[in-house]
Amino acid sequence: MCMCSRQDLSAQCSAQLFDEEVDMAESIDFQIPMKAACRREISSFCKDVPHGHARVIRFAVPTLCSKIVAALDLLATAGLTLM
Repeated sequence: MCMCSRQDLSAQCSAQLFDEEVDMAESIDFQIPMKAACRREISSFCKDVPHGHARVIRFAVPTLCSKIVAALDLLATAGLTLM
């Protein structure tokens, strides 16, 4: 188990970790409530959209707006946020 804090990391390691966290935040695969709520729509309307770089999220917003809002409300109700 790693017991270091972010302050213990080198600048290069910290920057790479930040980049990885941003990539995860932009992937529908890591937005579990949104992906679950919109599973049918994503498979119907976004099946050819590669995951990552928020492509599915940006592409799907006009089509899935009500589902996304519902998923975000569910997160907020549970006291969670996306970032």
